[in-house]
Formats: sequence, C-alpha cells, structure tokens
Amino acid sequence: MLKLKKFKFHSSLISCIFLFMIISCFTIYSAMIYLPSYLGNLALKQFIWYVIGWIIIGVILKINKQKIYQYVWYIYITNVLFLFLL
Repeated sequence: MLKLKKFKFHSSLISCIFLFMIISCFTIYSAMIYLPSYLGNLALKQFIWYVIGWIIIGVILKINKQKIYQYVWYIYITNVLFLFLL
C-alpha cells in the first residue's frame, strides 16, 4: 500500500504565483492600447482564467488521492490525446 503524505502549502510559492498573476494582468492591461478594440478586455479574461485555475486546483486538492492514483493512467492518456489535438 502506498503511504501518502499530507499536502502542505508553501506560502512563498503561492505568493510568487499571486505576484505573477498580478504582473501578467497589469502587463496585458497596459498593452491593450495597442490592440484592436474588438478583442475586448483581455486583462479581465486573463484574470477570469486565473480564478478558474485556482478553483480547479482547490477541487483537485479536495479529491481523495487514492482515487487520483486509481485513474492516473486514464488521466495520462486523455492528456496525451489532448496534446495530439493541438
């Protein structure tokens, strides 16, 4: 049986990711004056994708790790197929 450790958050890693999120949204916002207006608010769209990503991370962390390990090959094959679609 595989022994699993409890997942711990590293505050410095989360701080760096959050800082990257702020810098990237600000950079996109400042570059929008050079882009055509039909693209819409790209900084807001980027922020929404960040929020969706944080929600997905939270859901994955709440899933029992044994279930993830049980389906790891299916997840791997699905992701490889998605890469081929690109």
